Amino acid sequence: MRGGVASLGATVTEVIDEKWVPRRYLVLAAAAAIFAFVWLYLSGASGGDWSRGLGAARSFNTVPANGDVVAPVTLVLGYPFTFIGASTGWIICSALCMVLGLLTIWCVEQTAEVAGLGSRRVRERAVLFGGLFLMYAWALPGARWGHPDDVVALLCVAVAGRGVVSQRWLVAAVMIAVAIDAKPWAALVLPLAAACSGKRLRGLVVAMICAGLPWLPFYLLQHGHVASLNLPVTADSGLHYLGVAIGASPAWARELQLAVALPLGAYAVAKQKWYLVSVIAFAVRINLDPVTVPYYTTGVVFGLFAWDVMRPPRFWGGRTAMGCI
Repeated sequence: MRGGVASLGATVTEVIDEKWVPRRYLVLAAAAAIFAFVWLYLSGASGGDWSRGLGAARSFNTVPANGDVVAPVTLVLGYPFTFIGASTGWIICSALCMVLGLLTIWCVEQTAEVAGLGSRRVRERAVLFGGLFLMYAWALPGARWGHPDDVVALLCVAVAGRGVVSQRWLVAAVMIAVAIDAKPWAALVLPLAAACSGKRLRGLVVAMICAGLPWLPFYLLQHGHVASLNLPVTADSGLHYLGVAIGASPAWARELQLAVALPLGAYAVAKQKWYLVSVIAFAVRINLDPVTVPYYTTGVVFGLFAWDVMRPPRFWGGRTAMGCI
């Protein structure tokens, strides 16, 4: 009986390796298209916060009113869409977001290949199966909730990882800076800028300077102040379980996330496990944020996917699947 099961498992694995693994990006592209179409259809292509982002792109002075929802990179990338209808623009943007998702997966796979972690075939299986779950999660900001800024930030984090394994500290530092300028919560993965041995301090300094410069015009326009978004604590928030009252708007929530995520990320980098920085950072974010919207989880699923590809588990893409579920 045991021999028969083993034989069946070997046959299934052989079929997967021969037919599906070599075509993994075609499978992932088809999944991306399906997920995007379903969310666009169910939401009527409304794009969630997309219209709000377009409003900010039309006038830089609206940025402080939007708090940290709209960042410099988002304004630049969103400006061309201000000349298109909101719904049409969101359909186009969603398609681009899903393409960027595929590019992110490819970047993570290339990073693992350069790092020499795991066997090629097992890594490709992890990409195929884990990638399906990542594409589902990716469609939440990319097709449902109107947050292409999240998509850009996660892509930049993936490219930063590629810079780390190639020992291109400047690439890693600049990509982390661009990620922060697309979405300020990307500051939680700042330890990646210090992951290149021999260039740790230099990478951090460059990342912080490059991240800060694009915010300077808004800081000056608003006379030395850029407002942040303090969301009220909800019943299912991790902060509520820690004792914060429902409806309270703690101004220190994001600072707490940094205080927890940065030391843990730095420890992972020190232990040569820099690929865990993303999952640590985004897990801290969703557990210590006043409110968790479904698309917040995309960062965690991305981090788990990177972990799966770098260090494939026994069940291909298993961490990504469990995190997504």
